[in-house]
Amino acid sequence: MPTFEVELSDDTHFQLQRLIDDEFVTEEQAYEELITAGLEAYNVKPMDEGPEEGFSESAEENLFDTDTRGDPADEL
Repeated sequence: MPTFEVELSDDTHFQLQRLIDDEFVTEEQAYEELITAGLEAYNVKPMDEGPEEGFSESAEENLFDTDTRGDPADEL
């Protein structure tokens, strides 16, 4: 099983530890379920091709326009 390391702020780590203690049996179960839920929330699909191609294509599908200024052509 792949492993990884991540650095969290003290506040985020504290919140995560409270959630683990309150809602999950083990830390491993919590990490797996929380990461899986996060991936599902972003609609990241499993990759059949290389990691760079599949992730970037899936990530692009999740992008949306956050520009609230409107289209400059509309002002003419």
